Amino acid sequence: MPREQLGLTQFNRGEWSPLMEGRFDLDGYNDSCRLLQNMIPTAFGPPTRRPGFQYVSGLKSNSVKGRAVDFRHSATAALLLEFGDQIIRFYKDRARVVVADVGTAITNGDFPTGITSWTDRSIGAGASISHDATLDRLNLTPGGATSGDVGWAEQAVTVAAGDQAKEHVLAFDIEGLPGDRVEFRVGTSSTGEELIDDFIRGPGTHLVAFTPNAATVYVQFRARGDHQNKTVQIDNVRFLDNEPLELKTPYLEADLYSIKKTQSNDVATYEHPEYWPRDLTRYGDSTFSLEQIDFEDGPYLPENTTATTLTPSAATGYGITLTASSKEGINGGRGFLSTDVGRAVRMKEGTVQGWGRVKSVTSTTVVTFDVRATLTNINAKTVWRLGLWSDTTGFPRHGVYHQERLAFDGAAIEDPQRNEASKTGDFHNFTPGVADDDPLSLSLAGDAVNAPQWLASKKGLISGTTGKEIRLTGDTDRAALTPTNINASKETAVGSADLEPLDADDLLFVQLFGRRVHAFEFSIEIEGMRSPDLTRLAEHITLTGITTWAFQRHPWRLAWATRGDGLLIAGVISREEEVVAWAREPVGGVFQGGAVAVESVAVIPGADFDEVWITVKRTVNGATARTMEVMSEPFDHDVDQADAIHVDSALSLDNPIALEGATAANPVVLTLPAGHGLANADVVRITDVKGMTQLNGNTYTLAGVAATTAELNDDSGATINGAAFTAYAAGGNVRKKVSSVTGADHLVAETVQIWGDGGRLDDAVVSGAGAVTLSKPASIVHLGLQCKWRLQPQRLNPRHPAGTSQGRKKRIDGLGLRVYRTLGVLAGEDEATLKEIKELAAHATYGKPPALASGDFKMTPRVHWSREGDLLLGGDGPAPATIVALMPSVETED
Repeated sequence: MPREQLGLTQFNRGEWSPLMEGRFDLDGYNDSCRLLQNMIPTAFGPPTRRPGFQYVSGLKSNSVKGRAVDFRHSATAALLLEFGDQIIRFYKDRARVVVADVGTAITNGDFPTGITSWTDRSIGAGASISHDATLDRLNLTPGGATSGDVGWAEQAVTVAAGDQAKEHVLAFDIEGLPGDRVEFRVGTSSTGEELIDDFIRGPGTHLVAFTPNAATVYVQFRARGDHQNKTVQIDNVRFLDNEPLELKTPYLEADLYSIKKTQSNDVATYEHPEYWPRDLTRYGDSTFSLEQIDFEDGPYLPENTTATTLTPSAATGYGITLTASSKEGINGGRGFLSTDVGRAVRMKEGTVQGWGRVKSVTSTTVVTFDVRATLTNINAKTVWRLGLWSDTTGFPRHGVYHQERLAFDGAAIEDPQRNEASKTGDFHNFTPGVADDDPLSLSLAGDAVNAPQWLASKKGLISGTTGKEIRLTGDTDRAALTPTNINASKETAVGSADLEPLDADDLLFVQLFGRRVHAFEFSIEIEGMRSPDLTRLAEHITLTGITTWAFQRHPWRLAWATRGDGLLIAGVISREEEVVAWAREPVGGVFQGGAVAVESVAVIPGADFDEVWITVKRTVNGATARTMEVMSEPFDHDVDQADAIHVDSALSLDNPIALEGATAANPVVLTLPAGHGLANADVVRITDVKGMTQLNGNTYTLAGVAATTAELNDDSGATINGAAFTAYAAGGNVRKKVSSVTGADHLVAETVQIWGDGGRLDDAVVSGAGAVTLSKPASIVHLGLQCKWRLQPQRLNPRHPAGTSQGRKKRIDGLGLRVYRTLGVLAGEDEATLKEIKELAAHATYGKPPALASGDFKMTPRVHWSREGDLLLGGDGPAPATIVALMPSVETED
């Protein structure tokens, strides 16, 4: 019988569809897999085990879905946001941001019955503060149009001595129309501004951080007449206290996955078809505002062509009356509606254009109106236009920055095929005009209504719609877009899903039904754009449709995506190297007896690599638990064996004490920092010492422990003689070995795998108090839920004298395996026959964890004669694994 030793040297084609198992004629067949699970298919070939996900916190609610969203405020710095039902929570440095424990409190900050505890500091004859008994809010009324007319409310707040040096965060809401303004001020004296000097904000929700440094601070809200001479309201004023940093939003749970975002530095703009666009602005680590955007003078629907006129009661002012002569031409003949509040209206008299916003609706023909630019006179206006965006017409679904403009698609209800872009360099200005830097407006006409699904800035302004992908450019690709120079061309006709595209050098987008990933790229052959299918060989990988996705650039170029069934998948996308490879990345645990549901994924830049964040739904201790988790550090060349994390929802224990010195004497005496917390008989492990390297990686028992020193003994109590050791130079860490770990409250009653000091310890069950007892003491511990890995190559295809070996019975009579920094490998032909390669066992032997293995190993797997030629590799424990090559020896029947 012919025998051949195959060389499978790379798996960078990833997992192929079962429909491709017969395509052994294709290039790449031997580089692909039937199954690639919890492995990263690297572009250069060897797949490596996916890092585990570390537990960060529970979501605000276990019963409400959350969403992970990135907030990148610079090229190298970012926050992770948790969007929940009407809230945003903030994560920084791989932890949830929590406000300090303070006793400082606002009295009567939600105004249920009045405005007691608030002092009226208003200035100007008509200025005042008052109570809105209907809405339970504080009114600030300037009562005049000058800077000296100020509706001014103040509250003196007592700060305990122990809290005065702590950062405080005040939350409050401003209620009004876009363009309304309130000054927020904090002083250490009445009416003073020593701590915060007139922080001017608009309608929305706000968090402001400051450190009091005083026994009394004065919290103040001011509405000035020279901003707008109208009443603006304040509500929900409170200090956050020992709780997550949290900002209110209008978005309900059902809205979360329809929110889209575009960002420029510290400002992220959120779009949703049912909500006025809002800016989330970062002013500091704990100071944020989520405000309705005040779009200036537009955009608008076409000018009225009916006989209906609009007559203002005054040419200027806030709260004037605007009367329509009929309902014709207004909202399709329905007249003004309650959903028109906040809507812009533009009126023309001669050559003068004036505009304002609807403040309230009295009837279908009468509204109260705030004039923002003079209407010249009170004549009936025959030339007028209604704003494009409102609760009546809908709002844009998507936005993007392009050529120094902020571009949006149209109103979701009224005109979804429109595209709007702001004035150049003035992102909120939509004043109509024809100058080159004036705003743009274009309807994407076509042979069918193609609803917009995304916008992107990439070799033009790209609009992905339900039926085609359109590129907006000037008369050349490099020419700037202007109101008179817009060229709209249909480039491809794939049709797009309602998911923001990924910028992976080429633009990646998801096809309408969520089952295909396409690249939008330039083709020299056709001298135009094309959209190749990047999932054509792995059509199964997106089986239930992509729901969220994000792109990781370092250390791997990976598109991470969640599916409708909760499976996490990853795709290496390196078009430069012509590598596209997909893999399954199921996360550890169960949900209601089935697989865990990963509900969202996001990527932000970290200190040394891009961080992958997920929100996860599991069953824990019989109940649904939703958590925020972040991928641990990739197990790279220079990562210590003890720092490998390959469990999910992981909890880590690592409390190094910096070593300051060590004597080369008998006994060795360590110099430790004051307050080190160690005691006689503690067992410690020492690492990272320079000079006296004989100490590294060893375990010792302490004796003679003093305030800053300790002697080293062995486990029998004999002193460690370091007289022949190299002299201590610098550095080093001392870690106490422990027999149990606490803090695993998020995994109560779950069985967890444990990686201790670089070796596998026995699995354990988390107690009701969140504690885990270790089978052996350890100083660095990572524990969490199993996330086993699997690698199954395509059906083996050795050469045969009679032609193909496919369909002939074959058997693997030996397996050569080349690995890098690997332990705990299993091999067989299927799940039932998997057995561990003894030389790669991950359990500690002789009291010390085995060293990570690199190089060649050989075994005879338990396989039978079969026509399939199956081979399966995997790992069920928490050890790292990188498969460099497989060399199976295969016998084939004659």
